[in-house]
Amino acid sequence: TDLHTRQLVGSVRCVSETAPALCATLLKPLHKGEQHGQRGFFGWFNRTFNRNAERYEKGVAKILHRSLRWILIYVLLLGGM
Repeated sequence: TDLHTRQLVGSVRCVSETAPALCATLLKPLHKGEQHGQRGFFGWFNRTFNRNAERYEKGVAKILHRSLRWILIYVLLLGGM
């Protein structure tokens, strides 16, 4: 158990020392005129996230634009249950 305790303390120490530096690196704000990288995993993630966010915004805008229709559909679905 003494070995496990030392391993646990070592792991906690390692995480508590490296996590703030990693977060600061990943969450560093961009300066004016800078862009996030468009290549690699993070570039793919950013492109995919932005594309899905735009789709969501457009979908919500369509629903709000035709709110009466969607309210009727909602009422019909509730009535069908």
